[in-house]
Amino acid sequence: MNHFFHHVCLAALLGLGTTLAASAQTAPPDTARFYKHHLGVTASPQLDHFFTANRSLPVGLLYKRQTTANALWRYGLVLNQDYSRRDENNTNPQAIIKSNDEYVYNNWGVSVSVGREFTHRFAPHWMGTAGVDASAGFSRNTREYSYQRFGPPPGAHSQTDRFRYYQANLTPFIGLRYSIWSSLYVSAESAINISYLREVIDSRGSDTNLATRETVFKDFGPQNVTDQFLTLRYKLISQLSLHYLLGRR
Repeated sequence: MNHFFHHVCLAALLGLGTTLAASAQTAPPDTARFYKHHLGVTASPQLDHFFTANRSLPVGLLYKRQTTANALWRYGLVLNQDYSRRDENNTNPQAIIKSNDEYVYNNWGVSVSVGREFTHRFAPHWMGTAGVDASAGFSRNTREYSYQRFGPPPGAHSQTDRFRYYQANLTPFIGLRYSIWSSLYVSAESAINISYLREVIDSRGSDTNLATRETVFKDFGPQNVTDQFLTLRYKLISQLSLHYLLGRR
């Protein structure tokens, strides 16, 4: 069922893109004037767990260079950063583990994109859009955690896991644009994301006997693991944006 749904969505994207591309070649004379530069900010929300997952949602910049009345080039930059730290203190001697826990999570990433967009106006304030973006990105995720246990024997454990992600994407999209003023608009896009991901994991840690102060495992790493994934994912809302227009032609 999911494969059938993806095929239907892809067919719809291709069909609308073909229609808008054709209209770009035959723009009527009264719509020949347009703004040359579109300067915008973007956000990519998650619909699952909306109120918790979007506290550090990816934000970016999207510049569009309009070449004809119905066609634009788009260049994007997206940044993502998320840092959290948690400390717990459990003084219950019955607890074998989970005493004086410390957990640090630090994630950051960057991606750049280039794409082509076609538009079609169907109401005074409303416009349909379709196109495709190609992008590449890198992100790094670091998790550091440590805990003490009462034993026997009493001990302390610490570990650092580092994840590196290299990603390439091809993203056909369709969207809606609403003009607030003649030089300001908001838009929402729905997309199918075809993604290649390469993941590299490096894990290091130590385990110390607190009674003898002996480090049992100085380093049970590094454990280097490399995985590769190819995914196809449909996003109902892949991007929200706000754009200001400059350079009326």
